[in-house]
Amino acid sequence: VEAPTPLQAPPNGWGLGPAPGWMEGSPLRFNSVARKAFAAGGSYEGMPPGQPLLLVFGGASVNDMLRNWALHVQRLALPYVVTCMDESLFTLAGNHGMPAAIFRGGSGEEASAGPGVVTTRWKYFRMDPRAFMTMGMLKVRFFLAFLRAGFDILCADLDVLWLRDPRPWVTGQVATSALISFADIVVSTDVTSDAAENDRASWGLAQELNTGMLLLRSSPGAAVVCEAWVDRMKQEMVSIEKLPKNMLQWWSNDQTFFNEVHMRATLDGFANPKATDAARRP
Repeated sequence: VEAPTPLQAPPNGWGLGPAPGWMEGSPLRFNSVARKAFAAGGSYEGMPPGQPLLLVFGGASVNDMLRNWALHVQRLALPYVVTCMDESLFTLAGNHGMPAAIFRGGSGEEASAGPGVVTTRWKYFRMDPRAFMTMGMLKVRFFLAFLRAGFDILCADLDVLWLRDPRPWVTGQVATSALISFADIVVSTDVTSDAAENDRASWGLAQELNTGMLLLRSSPGAAVVCEAWVDRMKQEMVSIEKLPKNMLQWWSNDQTFFNEVHMRATLDGFANPKATDAARRP
C-alpha cells in the first residue's frame, strides 16, 4: 500500500481563513469581478474564519438558472463564487457581473488531476456519462482548492435558492444549530420524516445523503473526505470510458460516490491506520 500524500494545509493553517495573496498560489483562474471582490478593500476582504464562502457550479447551458441563483444571493449580500465547468460560463459570468473561477489548466499537478473543463456534444451534461462524471470530479476539486486556501464553503445546487442568510445557522449562532460548528462536513439528506423512515437515532445518516447542499470546513477531515471522493470518481471513470460512445447512463453520479465513501468509512474504516496525518486514521 502506498503511503498517502501529506495533506496540503492552508498557508494560515486549518480553520484560520485565507492568507493574503492566496490567489497567486491557487490552481484557479478568477475573473475580474472575483479578483476585485477578494482584493484589498474589496467586498470579500477580511472574511472571518468560520464564515462560509458560497459556491455554485454549472456550465453555460444552465446560465439562466445560475443567474437566478446569483440574484437571490446578491440580495442577501452573501459572498459567493460561480465555479465554471466551461469557458463559456466563465465569460458569461463576467459579462453579468458575477464573480467566477475556472481551473487554470496547463501542466503540472493540476493537469495530471484531469481535465479542467467539461466538453460534450450535449447541452445538458447529464446526457453524457463522461461529461457528468467529469463535472462531479471538477466540483470536488473546486472544493479542495478553496478549502486549501483557507475558506469554509457552502455549496448548493442551482435549484436550491437562498431566501434568508444561512450564516447564523451554519456558524452555530442559532441555538438549535450549535453542534453544526463542530462538524467538518454538514450534508443534506433525502430523509423527509425521521420517524416514518426510522432514522431518528442516526440524524438521517443511515439514508441517502444528498450532496445538493454541502457545508465544508477548512479542516483536515473535510479535505480527506474530498480526496477520497475524487479518487472514487476517478475509478468509476475508468469503467465509464469503456461504455459505448452513444450510451446514456443514469445510474452513477458524484452523490453516489459521496455516499459510498461515507458508508465505507463508517462500516469498513477506509482510512489508513498507519497514515502520518491524524485525519486519515480512523
